[in-house]
Amino acid sequence: MDLLYTVNRKTSSKSFSNQDCLYDGQSLCSLSSRNIAVFTTMTELDDNIGKTRGCHVYVTDLNMPWHTHKIFSNKHSITALEWDLPGDKLVVADVVGNVQLWMLKDHVLNDWILIGSNCFPGEHILGVSWFHNGKKTGLVTEKKDSFHYSEKFNHLLFAPSVRQFGGKAAEGVLVVSTTGMVGAIIITKDLQVPICYSTESLGSTRHRITAVDLCYGKNGHFLVAVSSGSICLPIRCYRVLVRRNDDKCTITSQALPSFFLQDGAPKDNTCTIVTHLKFVVREDADSLVIAANSENGGFVEVWELREKSQPVHKLFQPKSLEPFKTVVWQYQSQYRCQSPVTAIATTKLSIVTTLPPPSYVIIALADSSVHCLNRLECLKEVTFSSLNMGWRQDEPNSKYFKSSVSISHMDISWLGCVLLACDTHGNLYLYKLLPDGTTGTSMTLNYACTLLEYCLVTGLDWLDILLCLRSSMIETLCERLDVSFNRQSQPTQQYHYVQFLCIKTSLYRMLVSGQSKAGDLSSLLMIHSVATAFKSLLRPSDMISHDKGPAESLAAVITDVITDVDKVYELLKDHKALNTVRELLVIIRIWGLLRPLCLPVFLRSADSLDVLALLFRLLSKLVQPNGDTQQQAQVDDGLIDDCCLLPNQIMIPQLHQGNSITAIVSPVLFYQNLPLQLEYGVEPEQLFFTPEMNPVEGCMHSGQIVDTIRHLYLGKQPLLVKQCTRCGGKAQVQNMTRTAAVRAWDQRWTRACRCGGTWRIHKAC
Repeated sequence: MDLLYTVNRKTSSKSFSNQDCLYDGQSLCSLSSRNIAVFTTMTELDDNIGKTRGCHVYVTDLNMPWHTHKIFSNKHSITALEWDLPGDKLVVADVVGNVQLWMLKDHVLNDWILIGSNCFPGEHILGVSWFHNGKKTGLVTEKKDSFHYSEKFNHLLFAPSVRQFGGKAAEGVLVVSTTGMVGAIIITKDLQVPICYSTESLGSTRHRITAVDLCYGKNGHFLVAVSSGSICLPIRCYRVLVRRNDDKCTITSQALPSFFLQDGAPKDNTCTIVTHLKFVVREDADSLVIAANSENGGFVEVWELREKSQPVHKLFQPKSLEPFKTVVWQYQSQYRCQSPVTAIATTKLSIVTTLPPPSYVIIALADSSVHCLNRLECLKEVTFSSLNMGWRQDEPNSKYFKSSVSISHMDISWLGCVLLACDTHGNLYLYKLLPDGTTGTSMTLNYACTLLEYCLVTGLDWLDILLCLRSSMIETLCERLDVSFNRQSQPTQQYHYVQFLCIKTSLYRMLVSGQSKAGDLSSLLMIHSVATAFKSLLRPSDMISHDKGPAESLAAVITDVITDVDKVYELLKDHKALNTVRELLVIIRIWGLLRPLCLPVFLRSADSLDVLALLFRLLSKLVQPNGDTQQQAQVDDGLIDDCCLLPNQIMIPQLHQGNSITAIVSPVLFYQNLPLQLEYGVEPEQLFFTPEMNPVEGCMHSGQIVDTIRHLYLGKQPLLVKQCTRCGGKAQVQNMTRTAAVRAWDQRWTRACRCGGTWRIHKAC
């Protein structure tokens, strides 16, 4: 468990210890499936005098954690905070019963809108959980070495928490309060009535609750575990079912077996209180972690739900030989601590289908230490760290003295590669974890490849994987991904092609020597997207056969090599990238014959030069069938001479420009002394990186920033743009031309950049 970086508040001229009372409070944090962090603070991050005392919700990307955005401020303490499964929406609940549902506006990280809110008067909300959408993919353990994605990864049976008309999964949240109330809020998509809600009691009678956790059952129900605080009282469990009927929703709660902790009532006079409940895996309702604290320390226990044979009198025994079985909680293991437990984090997502799934239980103690425990090895301690031991020796101790703070809350990333923690002052800490499926001291090449393939199939973000890679393994990892991807069937490759290029581009972007390769892959992705957009605009007019449209006819294979663009109406055989460009040239030429305004404008040396025909002829020579070696060499030499003349005939702009970026994931990371000491609102100069690209000889260099989506010049320092938090690419916030084709192109990149990163509005200083 290595500390990668910390993000601290700016220190003022006063001593840090005198400001503790200004910041101190119960902070919360949560990580989304897109590796976006949300956290709370008691005062605003730039407040050094305590005038903004309250509760403030901030959001940031793990790749640029110094850029924070305040979603909103709340005058009451926030007690629950959680992302939905796709990572676009956020639920925030507080101590007086307010529940607010927020979402990204136009998928921009620093622009949020309130979907809806509801107040449960007098209810202190303790736990929240979004409805499950029914999508779950697992790595089949028995076939983990299979070459085909369809065999290696299976869509597992998992019912949505709430179904709408037609069986579609509904969006909403389930909340539990300290009085034993359970409430459901459903997003209706109705502008007049955006939400509907319902409440019910967990048990037959209401009772006080001090700790709660919720997890998903595979049949669409929730499993809720609650504690009343005292170790003398049982841990109660309930099965909660939410159903939507027309415009109303109903809640059904059923009591399940309860249990007492292994220690039972304390044997001495020490007061032991149950402080935390956490299911080991959020989609596995069979294991529960309980933490209890006393004055001298604390302990953690793991309990599992198991079937048990129950003896029955022979008069009631059925004729079948099978014994009567019931479900009970069984004690599994315990870990004792020398200091009280302040936070617990468990695995969010079980990637493998192994039962029980491998998982970690991570606990933070009041002495500022963090302990990683292996659930399958009876809570054996794998590794530990401390806020007081992770600082570099070259930093003054007074600047980052941490003895007065302790970790308040923690959350593990969806792939289990990093741990996010926040302390009582609102500072963030990011730890690198050893994933559950590996052994040793670092991530293995095989497991890294498997995780990236899992991201390829599921669409999950892979930034946390990049943070755990070593520079020496990246090129080999890219080669292994290539080999695996090329073994898939053609429809599978076509479906995952864009995501595959995104993953490979991000890997090469981490190497100094890989910047040109990353630029080539990024250009290839854009060419593929342009070709897809052009084909979607083709409309059949008068066709003798309606079996194939223009796009399908154009993509049909040809038997002869054709070098005259005016004689084609269908091509594409080999050399995928080159033929895609040839295909685009054909479409442009055909549209230009029908509407000359569609033709591109070239700055050329002679007006009589037909640029499209020249480019098509050169590309066609590249994809011609291989003859004998001597003849092929002669063709190549002539082709090279023709290509070298292009800059003298046509003014060529540089296709791909390297973006200067200040971010965590870049080649600079491998040359840093860890942990990195970062500050909110301050870009670290040591992480600034400018890639060196290999320019095409004779290309035109304007020095301006190019829109990474529309390929327009934005000027040398545009005032307002959208910037990607991963690759640093910039794009216009809004496009003035709003034709149907342009709208379709813009919507293709609305949710994310072409590299898969999240957009944020960037204003020039």
